[in-house]
Amino acid sequence: MSRAFLKINYTASSASKNPYGSEEELQKMREKLGTRVVQKGDKIQVLCVGKAEGNDFDAGMFDNDMTVFVAGEGKGLLMPALDGACMGLQLNETRKFDVKPGDEGHPQSERDESLVVQVPTGGAKVNTGTTVRLNHEGQLRLAMVIKVEDGNATLDMNDPLAGRVLHYEVTLKAFDAEVNRIKQLFPEPIHVPDRTFDLNELRMYNGQNNMPIYLGCNGLVYDMTAGAKFYGPGGTYGFMAGYDATVALAKFSMNPGFLNQKWILEEFEENELNTLANYCRTFEKKYPIVGKYANKK
Repeated sequence: MSRAFLKINYTASSASKNPYGSEEELQKMREKLGTRVVQKGDKIQVLCVGKAEGNDFDAGMFDNDMTVFVAGEGKGLLMPALDGACMGLQLNETRKFDVKPGDEGHPQSERDESLVVQVPTGGAKVNTGTTVRLNHEGQLRLAMVIKVEDGNATLDMNDPLAGRVLHYEVTLKAFDAEVNRIKQLFPEPIHVPDRTFDLNELRMYNGQNNMPIYLGCNGLVYDMTAGAKFYGPGGTYGFMAGYDATVALAKFSMNPGFLNQKWILEEFEENELNTLANYCRTFEKKYPIVGKYANKK
């Protein structure tokens, strides 16, 4: 699958004070002076804070804006933009970078205008800017009130970051940090609907008899209906429809015997974890999450 080419617009916070020219020249000078800078393979902890252009909404992606990862791997939230911005940083140095719609690391590149709806207020007092829960097409979703007029409230169920340029500042806080490999490879999605499936219920959503196509992967249920050509009846991956495909995907296997197998992430081999993480990132960009399920050992 081709991936969008990511242009990283970053500027060292000290660039205006740099008497040596380019960042590359500055890094060479630091190395000569013995100053440690981030290189591929370093386990680093960073502070990463951000805002969304246009509405100044907090675009933070990490708990307390702190995260730990292995530099140079490009895996996890805001990657590979965050990864590229960290290369060459020295301790406590800050650098700016942007993530634009269409970039690989953007959490939601496009807005879906069908997720903007009007509902009657029923006389209740509703304020713009507040967040409410809405039952939309059988799913509970979060929505922001963007307008109240003539007894109706306009609700936007899009993520506030959808379709916006995101501006970040990253500061290197520590080298040789302890990395949680699973958390790095499988960051929590921004929004998971409050619905839990069991495997018997999931089995009904196999694309037959006009049913949607759902697929379970790493505890989340994805609506693959838009990809019916591949995941529907007769499709290359159609045998996965209605099943937990975690083990099959991790093993990159077309063997139906791996479907609905119980699993623990920590028990997968490194190459299997990487394969599964790639599938998860692809699914989250292309298909909506409709709920969760449990099938761990």
